[in-house]
Amino acid sequence: MSVRTPSIACVLLACTAAPAHAALDSLAGHWEGAYGREGSIQIVHADLVAAGDSLAGTFDVPELAIRGEPLRGASGTIDSLVLRLAYGAFTMRVMPGRDEMAGVNARWNPRVTLHLKRARPPARAVMPREEVSFENGAVRLAGTLVLPEGAGPHPAVVIVHGSGDQGRANGFYRSWGEWFARRGVAALIYDKRGVGQSTGDFEKATFEDLAGDVRAAVRSLRGRAGVDAARIGLFGISQGGWVAPLAAARGADVAFLILDVGPAVSVREQELDRVEYTMRADQAAAADIEAALAYMRDVFDAAYGEAPAEPLLARAETVRAEPWSQYLDVIAMADDLEGWRRIRYDPAPVLSRTRLPLLALFGELDVLVPPAENVEPMRRLLERAGNRDATIRVIPGATHDMETYATLRGGEWNWPEKYWVWPRRAPEFERAIEAWLAGHGLGR
Repeated sequence: MSVRTPSIACVLLACTAAPAHAALDSLAGHWEGAYGREGSIQIVHADLVAAGDSLAGTFDVPELAIRGEPLRGASGTIDSLVLRLAYGAFTMRVMPGRDEMAGVNARWNPRVTLHLKRARPPARAVMPREEVSFENGAVRLAGTLVLPEGAGPHPAVVIVHGSGDQGRANGFYRSWGEWFARRGVAALIYDKRGVGQSTGDFEKATFEDLAGDVRAAVRSLRGRAGVDAARIGLFGISQGGWVAPLAAARGADVAFLILDVGPAVSVREQELDRVEYTMRADQAAAADIEAALAYMRDVFDAAYGEAPAEPLLARAETVRAEPWSQYLDVIAMADDLEGWRRIRYDPAPVLSRTRLPLLALFGELDVLVPPAENVEPMRRLLERAGNRDATIRVIPGATHDMETYATLRGGEWNWPEKYWVWPRRAPEFERAIEAWLAGHGLGR
């Protein structure tokens, strides 16, 4: 560094007269405040605890349904504290008296500020929880059952993961346990196979394997005190929107389905839609979009044995040089096709026989499961099934995560006509689920 700034130097060199942890200990407690950007704020709470020579703890961002998310790091001194939580690392200055702190993440443009004040911890009921485990063949799955207050018996729901390494350490997935429990529905959240405390390997699993895990979760709930065995449903998120109906079709013990951005088209169609709609949103050239789609069609033809793989593999280096290659996985080895073969799936046969009470929600701005490609197929398949209790809704302004999009409304900031809009979980999304549960005698 060419300029010596005492506060920054202390962060980098830990050059305090007293041990750093002695000062940081005094910051333990409950803090409330807000992020600020371009004249707008978003509420944040933090609960800090002393952890040796640093701080640990959790934070909440209520608008994003983030609650109890582990702090991602805290270091430095009382004069220059670096807190890592939502929106990155903030260099904070603790005010005299140590009851207020403010700082900035200047890496964002426009920058994001953070202001916190020490506050009395809120009185908040903790939902009862039970650690559970269940088995699907050789795979042992570990989970948490979050229960409503009261003896029950309660309706219950199994939260079915989206793609990737989803489990109880993931704040988005974990948040659904308490969300349902606070509305009178017991919720089972569990680590996907190969994640957290569960055995197995999700990367080698078929949808049938994952549906078997869900079936095992349902069986574990049926004999549990406090759970109404006749009112156990499934809440499928994204890829879980394929898996949940498949699991329900494998038995007669599932009472209802809620699908959150669950595709109504095949894996092949959904991947082609993802490439096209994502590239459109990024304003890619039409020729690049068509080239990317043509390549992905060749990938699926090779994966499904409808065309030889060798010509596809020979193009790998050429494809990597194309600007559109960033939107897809380039196939360089024959083994790269195995993943697409393993999750080959078309939900039409299952959905066209699904007569359970069903709520399907899509996000208006979702480029991964675009409603324009999924709403009508979903409606048509459920009508073919003779399902008379199916509700399909598109949530205005919502993305794939069912959040309203962060943006600078109106261009260059000029309050109040133009201002920064923070991302938040779409309120209409939660209201739609609450209303549907209440209309079906579930929850409270």
